[in-house]
Amino acid sequence: MIKKIYTQNGNYSIGEAYGQLRNVDKNVLDKASLVSISRFDSDAVYMTNATTTIALTKKAVMLRVNAADLIKETQNISNKITLKK
Repeated sequence: MIKKIYTQNGNYSIGEAYGQLRNVDKNVLDKASLVSISRFDSDAVYMTNATTTIALTKKAVMLRVNAADLIKETQNISNKITLKK
């Protein structure tokens, strides 16, 4: 069985810029989240990013990360999703 692969890359090097922000701006980012929702015609069967959640229908996946953690590079949004053919 041939499977389809969906890849989402998320390698951002902006950690230095975070260090230059004012504390009030850092506080906003500490409370913010980045949410990525991807929908598919086929069922999602496997994801490489452990923070990804699959919908009950298996036709959509959601990835949610803290914005500050993404900027500080302690989390990333890179993900490879394998879809059933």
